[in-house]
Amino acid sequence: LTLNEGGFINMMDDKGVLNKVVSFNDYLYVFRDFGIARVSAYASQEEFFVSQLYTSSGRIYPKTITMCGDVIIFLADDGVYSFNGSSTNKISLNIDKLFDGVSNENAVGAFSNGKYYLACCLNFNDDCKEGCENKDYINNALIELDLNIGEINIMRGVDIVNIQAVSNTLNSKVAICFKDGDVYKLGELNKNGCVFGSPLRKVWHTPETDFGVSDKPKIITDFYIYTKSDISLIVNHDGKVKEFVIKGKDGVSKIKPNIKGCCFEFVFICENGNAYLSVPQVKVGFL
Repeated sequence: LTLNEGGFINMMDDKGVLNKVVSFNDYLYVFRDFGIARVSAYASQEEFFVSQLYTSSGRIYPKTITMCGDVIIFLADDGVYSFNGSSTNKISLNIDKLFDGVSNENAVGAFSNGKYYLACCLNFNDDCKEGCENKDYINNALIELDLNIGEINIMRGVDIVNIQAVSNTLNSKVAICFKDGDVYKLGELNKNGCVFGSPLRKVWHTPETDFGVSDKPKIITDFYIYTKSDISLIVNHDGKVKEFVIKGKDGVSKIKPNIKGCCFEFVFICENGNAYLSVPQVKVGFL
């Protein structure tokens, strides 16, 4: 048999170029710039049937298309999507605004141990520059999505240009290629909070809250938190900012902020490699 004896498939529409063909659930799926099609083959080499399954309003980035068990996950212009072979659903990560105004032409994904890893470019819309953001970079973030519980972690300030899952009968690891200026480094993803020995700054920023009462001023009298590492606590109250340093210890720390206001935001910052802190407890009084 030769190629001349087979059939040819022309997809004459406006869904863009073919970016990736994936064998999944006994079918071939064709991922294009703006859509997904399923190709069914029958007994004859010339008998094919193409079903258009999904049309995307934003571009699908080809290097993020990853088989993750019983679904395929990919990044489009407006967020992360899951495809089960027949339908496509957007995964609610509550970070859609971070994809605004950026191009993810060089975004890349991988799957390992029930988690989808996405190296991409995010718009944090602040005046801060972390890690690679102080230089020329391709990607500035790594998203870890736990598919079992829906939890995400974001590592900012790392320029990851390639990511691959490596597995054998004993274990599974994630190999990463970092870009550091003009230098490329190979490494393994772990949980030590560092990039080649250099600690990353960890930030936990809560949403603004009025504690359910918008028409009364309040005072924060007591603040309880358990942290193993030294952290900074920044409290934003009605546009004013106050900072506290909390030492890490094997026990609960208590501070008495005595801060007044109507709306509050809390920012926790850790400069150490490993960061561990509990959900804080806040005692609030009404004035």
